[in-house]
Amino acid sequence: MFTINPTINRSILIVLKVLFFTFGVNSIVMANSERSPLQETFIPIFKKSYERVRAGHFEISRLPAGGNSQEEKLLFIANQINLAKYYVNNDGETTLLSSDLLDEAIVTTRTLNDNGLLVFSLVQRGYHFYRNRKITLAMPDFLEAMFLLERDKKLHPPFAEEVYKEIGFFMGTIGDFQTGINYLLKSMKYTTDGKELAGLFDNLGYYSVQQGNMSAAREYFDKAWAQAVKEKDEVRQAKIMGNQALVELHEKNETKAVELLQADIHISNKHDAQLNTLYATNILADILITQGRFEEAKSDLLKVKGFADKHENLIVRRHKLNEHLLAIAVGQKDENTEIRLRRLLAKMQDTLDLFDGENVTKQAMWLADKELINERLRLTNTAYSVEKKKYISFLGAAGVGVVALLIAVYYLSKKRKKEAPLSQLSFLNQNDHVDDESGEPVSTEVVGGVDSATLLSESILNSHLLTEEKWNQFKHGFALKYPNSYQSLRRDFPELSESNLRIVLLWRLNLTTKEIGSLLGVSADAVKKSKQRLRKKMGEEKYSQFLTFIEGPEQ
Repeated sequence: MFTINPTINRSILIVLKVLFFTFGVNSIVMANSERSPLQETFIPIFKKSYERVRAGHFEISRLPAGGNSQEEKLLFIANQINLAKYYVNNDGETTLLSSDLLDEAIVTTRTLNDNGLLVFSLVQRGYHFYRNRKITLAMPDFLEAMFLLERDKKLHPPFAEEVYKEIGFFMGTIGDFQTGINYLLKSMKYTTDGKELAGLFDNLGYYSVQQGNMSAAREYFDKAWAQAVKEKDEVRQAKIMGNQALVELHEKNETKAVELLQADIHISNKHDAQLNTLYATNILADILITQGRFEEAKSDLLKVKGFADKHENLIVRRHKLNEHLLAIAVGQKDENTEIRLRRLLAKMQDTLDLFDGENVTKQAMWLADKELINERLRLTNTAYSVEKKKYISFLGAAGVGVVALLIAVYYLSKKRKKEAPLSQLSFLNQNDHVDDESGEPVSTEVVGGVDSATLLSESILNSHLLTEEKWNQFKHGFALKYPNSYQSLRRDFPELSESNLRIVLLWRLNLTTKEIGSLLGVSADAVKKSKQRLRKKMGEEKYSQFLTFIEGPEQ
């Protein structure tokens, strides 16, 4: 945010609002009633494409140049989505290729002007990012899909049971449990598969636990259990018992909770459901450590440690596992193990920040965007038809304003010698700054009743350490203004953690090391050290490619 010109303080937020107003206008233009003929045509094409991909036929039907038919486009969309899913499920190294395939599917879907089909494609890409723990990348796709569904209550996307379920899982993950429940209940209306129904009831129970509604949780778990028994799905039965343990813990029945978790682990091991075993073991260890049963907890944790260590995407659960082992070492006064584990956890923190940082961010983002949606949904049909003209006029004026604001941001960033560094680009959390020695985010220290971030900000700018929300406003504004640059950074340089990204985006805007340090509240030497660590992490060849990209023209 500019201290020089307060009107620019909200520039990035305006960009986001324009984006969502645009979705609203498009939803009127393209509104469908229930399932359209185009969607009816798409469903058998998609199913046939799925069978061919599963059988190993990987040819992609490329769109001919100009004059391509709707059916060709539908086939192309189906192939891209099914190939993306195949690659993710069968070869983790092709995740980036899957993202490209899904991008192409959505671009083509938008040309068909069918909101139901667009909802389906958006959710496929959003769920892809969600499964790969890229919450902030998944957010816009889920948000647009939900906007379209809420705007037109008659909209009925193809494969509705899958669409609603995946939206429900995502919303539950970001902490909006009620919305998650609502979408899982919608999915249930179209779900006929017994195992899927058991899973839906189980997740409804889990979300109810998170809401503190234990009576509803017990009711859902009972229905899930009955369905799982009917389907002879022992793995689901194990998961249900693990979730029922959460109810028992809430009601202080630790003995019963331990019994349920141990039964969960036994059945999960029997069926080689290692992820579920890891999840249940972490919960069980928490109880055992509290009870002082250190050796028992340690034995259980070491049995799943090998699995957790092999899977990078399990960083959060692996971190929790090592925290438990540290607690055991402290309880047993094993100083050597304690030192080793503290070092390991510190080393993991930079990677963990990417996940936790997103989890903190996503709720604030969702709440802000949800208010935007609710405001529009409160409009009556009559009022909305009137408001439509206002919004279209607004789009024209706002479009000019946004361009002017972004140009101002660009040129003001060049005034390095005349003015203090651009405070609107200082988007670190107020409670975090980069330590001069480690380069890692650490909590601000209180000195004489005033935190160190405040002291730093008073010495450099009035307020240069801003909230996580404002950092994300800028980050998403950057992604909108320079989408190719942002996507290239995330795709081509996966080594970049969220902490690295705060320096890199400023660097990409041609700010000097001194200016970056001022904005982040650290010394120029600390920024240099962070760059050196990044160079070491990437290696010379990759770092050379990175520099070429950073110092190249904006895209």
